[in-house]
Amino acid sequence: MFLNDFEGAFCLVKIPDKWKTSGHANHFKSGINGLLGSYYGSSCFKCHTVGYDHNSVAANDGFDDRATAAGWTFFSPPGPTKWDSLKAKSAALTQFASIGCENCHGPGSEHTMGGDKAKINISLNAGVCGQCHDEPWRHNRYAQWENSLHSHAVWSNSFAQGATSQNNSLGNCIRCHDAQGFVNFTKGSTTNTTGWTEARHQKIGCSTCHDPHSGHTRTTPAVADTLANGFKYTVGGKGMLCMSCHKARRDAKTYAITSVSSSHWGPHYSVESDVLLGQNAADFGTPFISGNHKNAVKDGCVQCHMVATVDTGNVNRDKVGQHSFRLLNEATGFEHVESCKDCHGSNIKSFKDFIAAADFDGNGAIEDIQSEVKGLLKKLKKALPPVGSEEVDWTKVRDYKGADSLNMRKAYYNYKIMVDDNSYGMHNAKFSIDVLRKSAAILTGVEFENNDVPQTFELSQNYPNPFNPSTEIKFSVAKSENIKIAIYDAVGRVVKVMVNEMLSPGNYKLTWNGENTNGSKVVSGIYFYRFESSSFEATKKMVLLK
Repeated sequence: MFLNDFEGAFCLVKIPDKWKTSGHANHFKSGINGLLGSYYGSSCFKCHTVGYDHNSVAANDGFDDRATAAGWTFFSPPGPTKWDSLKAKSAALTQFASIGCENCHGPGSEHTMGGDKAKINISLNAGVCGQCHDEPWRHNRYAQWENSLHSHAVWSNSFAQGATSQNNSLGNCIRCHDAQGFVNFTKGSTTNTTGWTEARHQKIGCSTCHDPHSGHTRTTPAVADTLANGFKYTVGGKGMLCMSCHKARRDAKTYAITSVSSSHWGPHYSVESDVLLGQNAADFGTPFISGNHKNAVKDGCVQCHMVATVDTGNVNRDKVGQHSFRLLNEATGFEHVESCKDCHGSNIKSFKDFIAAADFDGNGAIEDIQSEVKGLLKKLKKALPPVGSEEVDWTKVRDYKGADSLNMRKAYYNYKIMVDDNSYGMHNAKFSIDVLRKSAAILTGVEFENNDVPQTFELSQNYPNPFNPSTEIKFSVAKSENIKIAIYDAVGRVVKVMVNEMLSPGNYKLTWNGENTNGSKVVSGIYFYRFESSSFEATKKMVLLK
């Protein structure tokens, strides 16, 4: 026997309030009463009742067998009196007329009435939900999940952490990489992973984020509203559950000054929350600017990544949006920008329609935001060791011993943030551009003052003047051009070329420490510095006094 009249009530002793108001409890009733649509019929019963088997001739004492015994038959179409007619026929049948405990936990007769409660099937495997939520086109949540990165197992032997690491800090891997680990995290409990092997690991599935008893998403724990740098956030709405894991594990301020130790050195992947909030990049003495996306997008991750696609065919449906969480179908190149249209207009067709404010990467063309950010990443890569290459070598960053090694590590850390964010500016364009521009500039000796785009080229008077031992020279670039700034002595001989490269629009500063090209200190006297580009030339005088 599959179940008996007692068993449903037994299950409900534990969680009555959650389950009674859930869709699992009420879907069948709503369906036959016509609240779900005129399509609802007996073919839906196999997933919406207890023990209704897919094999119509099997007898397991489920809903279909009980309905036959009671003489109740469903006739289309659904209507408002159907539930009352079922109750009138057999009040006991209503105990089977829902998605009850045994649909997910197995036959109640095996673990109730003195049975073995260890036989209660409790699993966070997405396949449990997939029994019913995997019948596209209408019931396609499981198909979407299969196309998400959540469906791919991420396991490392480091997840089996010792007793001192049994906590829910950002350094605890199991908190975000294991289904039970995350569920425990939302409940304020830790997960003992001592001795774990890959066989114990469970993917991030439906029940990881959804409480199956209530049907609602799990509650974000109080400690989840803080980034690794201590910044507490209140924005994100429904997406705050996603933000619990999609954040950097390290504080940039304290971590970026440490020695590069391996290829994994850095913020540790999934830094989307930090970038969205404009936080936790390694600065160079001044804060980075940030956009307002975090406030404009009320429900954060969910609002953009889970909006349904309008594609009713099979090309992109289930591969972007909703529980796939993807905004790009790599197989077709389709970019899912449906949620962007609410704020940016119906003419938005892809991310290429978001045009940058200026030519930030200095390639001579104002492109879309993602292309500008990719150009800046390329520029930063070339400034990192091995200099000039588009492939960064972490061992060369580690071994770099120059006077600016600290800035080198900070720039490398910021490079990894923007690579790991993987949105190429779409999460926070202003922040991404500012971080990349300043990181590249600090390595080439030219620092950004701000990201404002000046209307004209300018060369300011150095300060202090006279000076000893160093002085600052500020200048403005109105459009992308090759800029040369050189120091000359009183008779016109080149002392040192400070800048000779393509610069994007912005306000800059550089510091001259009174050294020539060979690194030797020059003598006291009058010097000139000259700005040259195809659109502007200017020369100013300065005095070095010792």
